[in-house]
Amino acid sequence: MTQKPKPPRPPKPPAPPPTEPLPPAALGKALGAQFEISIDGKPRSYRDRKAVAIEATEYLKWKYPHSEVVVTDLRSAGGGSVQA
Repeated sequence: MTQKPKPPRPPKPPAPPPTEPLPPAALGKALGAQFEISIDGKPRSYRDRKAVAIEATEYLKWKYPHSEVVVTDLRSAGGGSVQA
């Protein structure tokens, strides 16, 4: 018993272009993030809790001792930042 070969599938049509703006997560900022961690002025990480942000900043300052590591509160009205 030989089986007939299946006919090839037609190619999928291309995806339509997005009609809605991209969500914030697609733009590089996490949705639940309150704190941004920057190294030498470049945003590198986002954290949702202050204690975790401070711990991550301490680690980054240990790893890159000659770099400027800054934590910025994204939800505060003044955009408060703390330099480590």
